[in-house]
Amino acid sequence: MFAARGCQSCHAGPAWTTSQLPGPVGTLAPGGEQVVAAAVHDVGTFVPEHDITGANGFDVPTLLGLAYTAPYFHDGSAADLAAVLAHVGHSGAALTAADEADLISFLHSLDASNEPFSLP
Repeated sequence: MFAARGCQSCHAGPAWTTSQLPGPVGTLAPGGEQVVAAAVHDVGTFVPEHDITGANGFDVPTLLGLAYTAPYFHDGSAADLAAVLAHVGHSGAALTAADEADLISFLHSLDASNEPFSLP
């Protein structure tokens, strides 16, 4: 289900994220905004009325420990994984209830012992 939905296009690699922002957290590498703009993904969660940054997208979070990091999205607007999966900009077409339950169960099971999907 994870692969069929294309989740690995953003959530792959050893840290279960394609994020490759350079440098330590809170810093920008030479090139600044251009470097950051190349590393973010727009999943339709930017709201100009209350977001200061993010018009080009947001950094992709790791899925490791996902069960313990709610709420989700950059602004905490998704209270749980069902809300994340229901967001059309993030996940595309709606899932059946059974598929949603299976995918959420898989996501909750992820930890460092899981073999990650290869980076695209």
